[in-house]
Amino acid sequence: MQPVKSSGWGFFIAGSIGLIAGGILHMWGQFGGGPPGLARAAVEAAMRATTSTLMGMTYSLWGVMQCWGVYFGALAMFAGVQNLVAAAFVSHSPMALRWLAGASGACAAILLAIAIHFRIAPPIVTFSLVFACFAAAAALAFRDGDGA
Repeated sequence: MQPVKSSGWGFFIAGSIGLIAGGILHMWGQFGGGPPGLARAAVEAAMRATTSTLMGMTYSLWGVMQCWGVYFGALAMFAGVQNLVAAAFVSHSPMALRWLAGASGACAAILLAIAIHFRIAPPIVTFSLVFACFAAAAALAFRDGDGA
């Protein structure tokens, strides 16, 4: 019997592309914001002035925040690319789609919850769409069965 391809793969691919877009938008927001206003410039100056030394290295709070931002953007893009690669290898299996979409949906839900908690609108919009795509993919994979 021929394996059945789930109709949820389109949503899974859209969610994966959404993760990549979320990482790109994060990087753009972090580094492409233009000159800061006075309040933001004052906060950035205070963060640069706040330093700590650990393991023989001195770093600023600003450096830590920049590093975390780059990590997040890179990891979001990597997760999206990794999902697309995985989809290319297991696109015939609704069971694989259930697991991939379920895990990716759980991660998107956590990112969405964090954005809601801190009331940051751009990631709320981005990750609610990503979560909806992964949830739809998982639901369609459950409907489509095992493909056996």
